[in-house]
Amino acid sequence: MSMTPSLKNLKLMKKTYNIAIIGAGQLGSRHLQGVKKANVSMNIYVVDPNEDALIISEQRYNEVEENPFIEAIGFFTDITLLPNNLDFAIIATNSRPRAQIINTLVEKNHCQFLLIEKFLFPALSEYANMDNFLKEHQVNAWVNCARRFFPFYQNLKSLLSNEPYLNFEIKGNNWGLCCNGIHFIDLFSYLSGEKDIIFNTDNIDNQLI
Repeated sequence: MSMTPSLKNLKLMKKTYNIAIIGAGQLGSRHLQGVKKANVSMNIYVVDPNEDALIISEQRYNEVEENPFIEAIGFFTDITLLPNNLDFAIIATNSRPRAQIINTLVEKNHCQFLLIEKFLFPALSEYANMDNFLKEHQVNAWVNCARRFFPFYQNLKSLLSNEPYLNFEIKGNNWGLCCNGIHFIDLFSYLSGEKDIIFNTDNIDNQLI
């Protein structure tokens, strides 16, 4: 008897992933557009208490070409409507409710893979608490600092691998300094291989907004 599965059986065996995007604002809606391009069978759940944000998110979803891999998509204002088993969740809310949202998704929805927007939490204590919580529940989590995955920067890192010093300078204007700065700090850490970084803020205006 042949043990090779038929095409029909392969179709029955394929896994459909449950993917949640929590937070449907500017970042969440862009994540949704990216997820729509994935070539895996999936159900997508978008959650935001703001109905206007969900409307904009749905509009941006419709701007992307249809994907036959998507089995279903739903937009919800209540996180309790998510299925009990999530394969992957993107947390794109503001930082204040984020720790509680992650706790809920891991404990109630058994989600084992997370992509989290930065800055992660407003309180330093939440970093240690969440680190312990994720380890305890064996959750794989990533912070959305994507530059280290760009082929250009990966090639640059290989070119710099034998350099004893790295002089790294970024110039620009009208940026959100903290939100955008963290991407370049992470990039510096990636290119230099250093995690212990000292910050000097002597030339920063004390009247920062």
